[in-house]
Amino acid sequence: MREVRIVALDARSPEVRKQIAEQVAALNKDEEREILEWMEKVADLSGWTWPE
Repeated sequence: MREVRIVALDARSPEVRKQIAEQVAALNKDEEREILEWMEKVADLSGWTWPE
């Protein structure tokens, strides 16, 4: 085993939150919807169950 460190942006930072908001605003909603629909079609969910 070896130690692995992951560094992530601090989502509490106003600057980081601003960058995230700008990136989300720049997304093409139609393209994102198309990609999500494709992912749902090709996903292999056999054997998966959802809690009720």
